[in-house]
Amino acid sequence: MFNNVVAGESFRGEHLGDQVVTMGRLVPDIHRELHRFHVMGNIVAVELTVEGTFAGPFETPVGVIQPTGAKRSVPTADFWYVEDGKIKEFNCYFGISALLAQLGVRPDFASAVTGAAGDNG
Repeated sequence: MFNNVVAGESFRGEHLGDQVVTMGRLVPDIHRELHRFHVMGNIVAVELTVEGTFAGPFETPVGVIQPTGAKRSVPTADFWYVEDGKIKEFNCYFGISALLAQLGVRPDFASAVTGAAGDNG
């Protein structure tokens, strides 16, 4: 099982490669720069960055962000849970806020403040 924890997505079986395909379209030269490994019993933790060139369209709920050709480097942490010598679960904590900032997508604090001010619940 692969869990994209930050996005709240889980993939199993034939869908394990779905995230790889999606990222490959967005960043065709995607690779992982591994920085540190930590082994704690049956858990392996990896500190890394996911790097590559923003070369494919990035679909959002309000439209498509067109590719810029800019290099991206996103901080990430992976946790591999091993049982009987096999990977049982892989949890990925991908720094989506860093990726969005690198794409020029900034939080809309004004609408969040306005929305909170009108919230009586």
